[in-house]
Amino acid sequence: AAASSQPLGFKSWPGPSEENDQAVQAVREVRLDEAESLFEMSMSRQPLFALAYINLARLYLIAGEPDRARRVYQSLVSRKEFTDQELFVSGRKLYEFSRVQEGISLLEVLAQNRPAAPLLTWLGSYKLGLQDYASADSYFDGALALSRTDSEALFGRGYIRYLAQDFGTGADFFGRAQTAGSRETRLCVLRLTS
Repeated sequence: AAASSQPLGFKSWPGPSEENDQAVQAVREVRLDEAESLFEMSMSRQPLFALAYINLARLYLIAGEPDRARRVYQSLVSRKEFTDQELFVSGRKLYEFSRVQEGISLLEVLAQNRPAAPLLTWLGSYKLGLQDYASADSYFDGALALSRTDSEALFGRGYIRYLAQDFGTGADFFGRAQTAGSRETRLCVLRLTS
């Protein structure tokens, strides 16, 4: 079954998923217009079957249409029946299963619509790993606006300041991260160096 083959954390769907399954088959046979219509039909008839949203967004991403994929994720995120945690876990699982663009797109849409400190911190860490320091700093700042003692966000902001050779500010963030209980192994060395 399509639902059981996906690395998603959503509630299992007890109802039929024929349109979604037919759409997946149409994708395999490169009947993409038909697949798009079937995914949309599945979403219309079964609005709580999250897999259809994920599959349609994937189709758009593969087709090089990221804006259309984001609109599908927007529809999914707007469904209040899915909790923030379910959406966050699903985005991370997509990322962990090497469906990076899908996972990040879903998480970015979720962050824009339902920001939460753990989500923003996760995205900040992701952007930090890409050396996209401006985006990372923005996500960490958003996380700290929601939770002033988020030790990972405090460490991340300190690390960005450290790399920019703003050692005084970096040391301050590192100290706050340490007070907040950070378990980052490099924290003491970076704080002392700063």
